Amino acid sequence: MASAGIAPRRLCFMLVAPDAPQDTVLYSLDLTHESALTSEVAAENQGMIRAAIDNVEKAEWECRSTFSTSGSTGANLRSVFEWHQWRVNAYVTTSRVRLLLLHEGGAKADDVAKAFFQDVHELFIKVQLNPFFERWSRIGAPRFDERVRSLARKHLSSMYT
Repeated sequence: MASAGIAPRRLCFMLVAPDAPQDTVLYSLDLTHESALTSEVAAENQGMIRAAIDNVEKAEWECRSTFSTSGSTGANLRSVFEWHQWRVNAYVTTSRVRLLLLHEGGAKADDVAKAFFQDVHELFIKVQLNPFFERWSRIGAPRFDERVRSLARKHLSSMYT
């Protein structure tokens, strides 16, 4: 993701199940540049995303009428958490699954994150339709991981250009 002369960027994505005692992570992908990804950075990334969940819940209740009146499949909450240069964008499905993306901002970040979230949400729906998928269980399918990584390359690589 980072090119020569540019400081490594942080980029982390999570799918989080609702109403679980500890907000169960269904899927996690850390795309932070390998030169910057240490266990400490990975823990900070997850910590920032988890800190954003309270803000997601608050924003979710504020836009609850959107779900019932528009027939939409999800709500893009945009940036719900900021800390220094990092931001967390959120998208909530009608089943209250939260899609969270930690990134380092940028003017086009909200629109880019929205497109990424919509595509990942479609992919997640397909996983849920699988009769062998146990609701709110961690998604460990290699094919799902490959497709999310492909969507990240498609959408998120433009975030830093």
